[in-house]
Amino acid sequence: MERRQAHYIREVKSFQLSKNRWDVQEVWRLVRQSPPISLASDTETAIADCRSFLDGLLDSDQARVIYGVNTGFGDLAHARVGANPRY
Repeated sequence: MERRQAHYIREVKSFQLSKNRWDVQEVWRLVRQSPPISLASDTETAIADCRSFLDGLLDSDQARVIYGVNTGFGDLAHARVGANPRY
């Protein structure tokens, strides 16, 4: 029984997303292995900075259209997405 259980035990390593670029092999490894993924602190800061930038643009001009931010994607690119609620 122990031998059979050992077959199902695998080493699980976590992966931290950072602002570094990843090669295709690394992306496929992540897809295949599905390790626990977290954000590096510099990445969290970059995301927060981008959010603040976009909020500033939208707050300064309510009529401004930013593809994928306040519009749909693809065929829905001309459909406006409401500003509320903000998350």
